[in-house]
Amino acid sequence: MITVKQWNDFTDTKKNIREFDDYFTNENVVNSLKKDLSVMDIDWTYAVQHGVAFNTMLNFSLQNKNKKLKVLDVGSQFNFVLYSSVLFDMTCLDPRAMQFNCHIPGCFQIKSIKGEAQKINTPDKSFDIVTSLHAIEHFGLGRYGDTLDYYGDQKGLREFHRILKPGGYLVTSVPTNSTSRIRFNGERNYKPGDFDSMLDAAGFEKADSLILFHPGANKENILMSREPAILDDYPQNSTRPVYFVISKKKMML
Repeated sequence: MITVKQWNDFTDTKKNIREFDDYFTNENVVNSLKKDLSVMDIDWTYAVQHGVAFNTMLNFSLQNKNKKLKVLDVGSQFNFVLYSSVLFDMTCLDPRAMQFNCHIPGCFQIKSIKGEAQKINTPDKSFDIVTSLHAIEHFGLGRYGDTLDYYGDQKGLREFHRILKPGGYLVTSVPTNSTSRIRFNGERNYKPGDFDSMLDAAGFEKADSLILFHPGANKENILMSREPAILDDYPQNSTRPVYFVISKKKMML
């Protein structure tokens, strides 16, 4: 469990990538957030999940000897796609997007395609990684111009499995709660175990997971935890925590 203490240590230029990585992998590391940072106009939920996701993808890249991996992002914030494109071959999918191919030599290249997660117009086994951060909970609810489909989230996961190469990874996050629930035209909240079951049914094997909290949203100032039981006492009027999951495409017999 990691508490919110001295978050500004993340930006200490003296720290190298290995030390940065340890904040996400070493459960004994304790950090805190200085209260005066709260006046900054930052959405900490997205900031933390984007940092964890990018660090995860960076580790995949290092494992593949810095090969430029092909990544499909579905519904995440565009700033995450933008800075990820410096190291990865990024394609983003969104029902509201216009199709474009933005290429600045020596800097980044991003492709955008208009479409929905429930039916992705891409051949099988096309991507090394699929990312979808704080988006799956909206699939099929119509909030962002997508087709109404009660099972949109489950169909989207099956499509992710189809377009991933053998052994490919899914990096995703969804709002979490002690019980699963749905708010029409808004979003779904998932109990961690229920989302794990959905991943398993879609053909994924969970590799790792974290529950990420908005700084200051709970009295213990907990930032990250691996224990779902912590959600049982989470205040319902606070910003919803995020269930961050790394999962791998199962090898089908």
